[in-house]
Amino acid sequence: ARGALRAWIARTGARVDRRGQAVGEKPSTQVALARSAAEVDAAELLILRTAAIADGTEEHPPGGEAAVRGARDLALAVELLVSAVDRVFRASGTSGQSSSDPVQRFWRDVNSAASHVALSFETTGAAYGAWALSGEEKAGVVR
Repeated sequence: ARGALRAWIARTGARVDRRGQAVGEKPSTQVALARSAAEVDAAELLILRTAAIADGTEEHPPGGEAAVRGARDLALAVELLVSAVDRVFRASGTSGQSSSDPVQRFWRDVNSAASHVALSFETTGAAYGAWALSGEEKAGVVR
């Protein structure tokens, strides 16, 4: 996703629309980039927290929460990354769909990886919901 943003920025910085206006100066272009960059950053934070718990550098949540929360958070991170890359891909215009455009390759790779069942929010969300609703959470607070 970060590669897609870098490639998109490089390409968009040089683009002009059919009226000769710099595409990068349009507020809609700037907002698309800002939202996508924020989603990538948010996904990174979810991934880093999950990794820190898994490698023991952050305290494990009680009971079975670590596993279901980690899977849920990774699936949500993937959804955020897909959203970010989809947005810049759409903002690339028709020329961005060329097989030689690097954003198209990143878009294809991110969407392909996101199709894995282990990264499905429906699957991981259901597991988390079942755990949270089972009463296993001792403190009564879902994180």
